[in-house]
Amino acid sequence: MTSSWYTITLNFRLGIEESLTGRIGILHLHPMTLAEAHTKPLLSLSPLAALSSRLARFDISEFSLGMQRGGLPFPLFLRDRNGAKLFWDSWLETSVHRDVARFFKSSFDARIVFKILRKFKEAALRGENFSASLVDGIQARRLKHYLTAMEDIFLIRRLSCHDLGVGKDQWILFDSGLLSYLMTDQNSEGATLSLARTFLINELSAQCEYSNERLDLIYYKSTKGRPIDLIWKNLPLKLISQSNLKGIGWEERALAGAMKTLGATQGFLAAPIERPILSKKGISVVAWSWWS
Repeated sequence: MTSSWYTITLNFRLGIEESLTGRIGILHLHPMTLAEAHTKPLLSLSPLAALSSRLARFDISEFSLGMQRGGLPFPLFLRDRNGAKLFWDSWLETSVHRDVARFFKSSFDARIVFKILRKFKEAALRGENFSASLVDGIQARRLKHYLTAMEDIFLIRRLSCHDLGVGKDQWILFDSGLLSYLMTDQNSEGATLSLARTFLINELSAQCEYSNERLDLIYYKSTKGRPIDLIWKNLPLKLISQSNLKGIGWEERALAGAMKTLGATQGFLAAPIERPILSKKGISVVAWSWWS
């Protein structure tokens, strides 16, 4: 995920003149996973495996540090936090003024991109994903153009609502390290949950991609229940925080409702715990790092 990689990708998307049908394949490169950072092999994904025999390979402290640093090699392995901040300052400036700008023939306004990123930060501090409704003062069509450009350079990732749900498109940043940089050491419960969600989705996306699968980024929201963060192989997955464990019945009901609508026999609550807990009605409470 270096600057040169972005240049190659943009040239491919913007400048190629041949279809190359049958002569080229596209592999989505993700930020480094926790396993890659710790030089461990990819995890074999099996959602229906016996949870009692699957212990997370990383404890909560390792996962927490990973989600704060993200998966870009330079800030990931850099111990100097000031150096990491300087990296993100430069990286974001280049990505916005060079890469996003290339999608506009004229009237590009970098201030709009940074306004959108501020709204990402505000939503994340509340523990929520970004949605277009959070941005005011920008014409809807123009906002869509900016979001599409940001998505096309992989700065943000779109989550679509399941066909059986009622939500609208949401977005997350491509890397939790960038989100951590934007939130500038905020330690609220909402901020922690947003970091964990971004990092976990990237972990699962990378695991699927490198296992020759493609993870569709789909969430679920009903008219009554709280949003379910991800639908993976038709299995609902929802992240919860430490305080949610005290009122876990409410979270279980939301997940059970999604399972009923989707016709799923199993669902997951991902929490900051060490050992998985097999709950009733097919709901399992697993560690945030269970997919790492």
